[in-house]
Amino acid sequence: MTAPATTPLEVLRAARKLISLPSRWVKRWEAADVDGNQTTATEDDACAFCSLGALLRVTGSVDSFLYDASIARLAHAMYAPGLNRGRIPADVSTPDCAVVSFNDSYFTTHGDVIAAFDDAIQACIADGEGMP
Repeated sequence: MTAPATTPLEVLRAARKLISLPSRWVKRWEAADVDGNQTTATEDDACAFCSLGALLRVTGSVDSFLYDASIARLAHAMYAPGLNRGRIPADVSTPDCAVVSFNDSYFTTHGDVIAAFDDAIQACIADGEGMP
């Protein structure tokens, strides 16, 4: 069993791993089961996740510092110049809504989401998170 994430960097890395394959990423729902039915990210049968659902799966709750810090990092990465690709700017002061809006946009691809996770991970590293 993998040790639980203890930093936003670890949460982002684990969530990215969860959705690293296109078949493990969904739009419009927090999570889906193996048959493609809607479920919640914390249910045992969940096997595909939206961006927010992947963070929730890793942290176990939306009521945690790790969830809040991780989703804020991801929201800022999703709406950074260049990645946004002309989408309407989101209010990143409400990171949950910003992440859902980006993930579920008709124009957003799996590659866009993975790139946003990569950018958020790099921002954590640049800020010295995860360094001894």
